[in-house]
Amino acid sequence: MGLKSAVRPWLYPLSPAPAILLLFGCSHGATHPESKGETEVARDHILKLEEKVADLETRLTALNEKILLESSARPGTPPPPATAPVPALPTEAISAPAVESRAIPKPKASMAPSFSSNESIDRFREAKILFDSKRYPDAILEFSDFVKNEPDHALAPAAQYYLGMSYFQQREFKLAEEELNRGMLAYPHSSHIPDTLLALMKVSGELKNAANVTYYREKLLSGFPNSPQAAGIPAPVAPEPAKETE
Repeated sequence: MGLKSAVRPWLYPLSPAPAILLLFGCSHGATHPESKGETEVARDHILKLEEKVADLETRLTALNEKILLESSARPGTPPPPATAPVPALPTEAISAPAVESRAIPKPKASMAPSFSSNESIDRFREAKILFDSKRYPDAILEFSDFVKNEPDHALAPAAQYYLGMSYFQQREFKLAEEELNRGMLAYPHSSHIPDTLLALMKVSGELKNAANVTYYREKLLSGFPNSPQAAGIPAPVAPEPAKETE
């Protein structure tokens, strides 16, 4: 039994069906203040559980990528089990910024990692070495080629993220925004989503787009409230009240 299937019963003490019955039953007792208070408490409890599950799914995806990289260095090590797609997180009512029309790599429906050979993993490592060495033009070529040729590989989301960050490091902010947004659309359950949202906040700031800064900030805080990326965001500064003129 996989780690995710083992922890799911612990993370879901309230299934959707009992929660719906609880809310339905409370609606009949709306005349009593106590029933209304119990409904709100139950709703808050369910929301907190959903946040914990989303955070755990993100950590499991990151762990799967780490195991994939480490297993390639040990001959004969069996690959880790494929992870099932993660349920989509609720989105804010605000509209997402527009992205220029361009082909987006589409992973297979199963989203299962590819373990056919270690050659692809070696290529990703070489591209990452170029990125860490600040050879960003070369890293762009390698990461772009990786995503183009193997969009369904388990490391493709990471390659897409570092592709956008390579442009960011070169201060090519429009291209960075396009590639980071492309990663959001093509790999919405990647463990790099919190980092991507934080990077898009910085890119939008460099592009002087305050509306996008607010959008990505709220999306990060609502979707990943317990992540280190969200914890590092400073609180917004409230505007000072206008002084009355005598």
